[in-house]
Order: sequence, then structure tokens, then C-alpha cells
Amino acid sequence: NELSKSKFLLVLDDVWELDGWWGDSAGILLGGAKESKILITNRKVEVSQAIGAKIHKLPQMCFDESWSLFLRVAKKQEHELESHHLKRIGEKVVAKCGGMPLVVLMVGSLMGTKMMMKDDWETDEKSEIWNGRCLPQHHHPLKYVVAFFWSHAELR
Repeated sequence: NELSKSKFLLVLDDVWELDGWWGDSAGILLGGAKESKILITNRKVEVSQAIGAKIHKLPQMCFDESWSLFLRVAKKQEHELESHHLKRIGEKVVAKCGGMPLVVLMVGSLMGTKMMMKDDWETDEKSEIWNGRCLPQHHHPLKYVVAFFWSHAELR
């Protein structure tokens, strides 16, 4: 098999379900050279467990780190938000990000495009997206998990 002669890094991003494709592909993919690696990102621990991956949960940031990142990405100054009576709303939004860096980045980018108007910010803070009602359970933005799977050698 040609793959056994080649080293590769295969990244499978945001794998939601295996639906039989992994069973068909695993033998081929795991037959790569000893140094080959497969990186799978997903939101469901069950997917990682089903393929026997080593699971690495993303660390959560504390509120102060999240707030600092939010301000930087949104290109806002704290005193700006205070003068427009948006700081409290912004803090609620950041708290809802659950300390997840990717979620803070996405939300901060979105809020950075908003006018500095209380109604706009309150609409986002009160959105149904935060409780997952707009998304299937396994798509909830606060459930990111990264899984590493490799054959033969540990990732160092």
C-alpha cells in the first residue's frame, strides 16, 4: 500500500458523526508510515471515544482573560463601552461564552461590527443561540473538544 510509505498529517475538522465512514477508512488511514498523524476536531466526546482517540479538552479561560480577548477582538475600549452603557451587556455576553477561546473570538468579532447602541447589543445578549435552542444539541458552540488519534507513536 502506497500510504504505508508516506508520512502525513491529516486534519479532519469538526467531525460531528462517524456514520460508518470511519470503519471503512480507518484501516487505510492507520496504515500510513509510523510518523503519520491524524488530528480530529469535534464537539462530541462520543465521536472521539468511538475511534479510540486520545482526548484533549480545550482549556477554559477565566473571565478576565475572556474579557480582555473580547475587547481586543471587538476593537473596543472598556471606557468606550462604559460611556455607551454597554459594559454590563458586554460582560454578560462574554460570560455566556463559557471561557471558550474560539467562542470569545467569534462573538467578539461579531460585536465589533455592531453599532454602539444598547438595543443592538441587548438583542445579541438575549438571543436564543445562547441556550442552544437554535442548534441541535451536538452543535452547541460551548461543547468543543479536540481529539488526537495516531498510530504507532505518541505526539510529542
